[in-house]
Amino acid sequence: MTASSFEGPEYVARAWRGRVVPRILTVVAIGYFACIWLDAADSDFYWRELPSTLTYFTQVAALFPNAAQAIIEYRVEGWDCAGKRWREIDPRPDFPMDADSKENRFDRSLHFFRQNRSVMSALDEFLVDRHNARAREGDEEVGTIGGIRTMSIRVPLPSPGQKIEPYVRLRADSYPKNERHYFYWTPSSRRAERCGDTSSPSGE
Repeated sequence: MTASSFEGPEYVARAWRGRVVPRILTVVAIGYFACIWLDAADSDFYWRELPSTLTYFTQVAALFPNAAQAIIEYRVEGWDCAGKRWREIDPRPDFPMDADSKENRFDRSLHFFRQNRSVMSALDEFLVDRHNARAREGDEEVGTIGGIRTMSIRVPLPSPGQKIEPYVRLRADSYPKNERHYFYWTPSSRRAERCGDTSSPSGE
């Protein structure tokens, strides 16, 4: 077979849509690698400028830049309408998949979206509605609640060589205050409204 057998327009490889698409893809590729470089440089510039649906795919360069300093758990308290105080409630019945694992949807929601007010408000509504439905049936230790208060418990990791005790789920109030960090709570006016209380609740 001679070279002349491959001559003609049917044997010419052409770029899709001419020269426009390759140029666009080149710009996209440069932007993508730039975001990866910024992630490696620990810059938050592109985090503030791009939606999270895009930045999710750029988190490959610095996933674990530092060693963990603490064991982190997420818990939630409910505002007890009758007792007018915060009491820990168990969210696991409402998140049955991997309920005893840190991969359950409750822990994942608080890990990734604890600073997202819209997500926390939706979680607030969900937990209050589900808890109160069980409380009215007498299936909850804590009665009707007017809101929630979420927290992370940060237990320092033992030093290298020290014995690590098996995990046991303890009550949140059994941990020192300096290991409990609160980051969202239902506004007091909303708690009062749900509890049918005309006075503004205390215990912010």
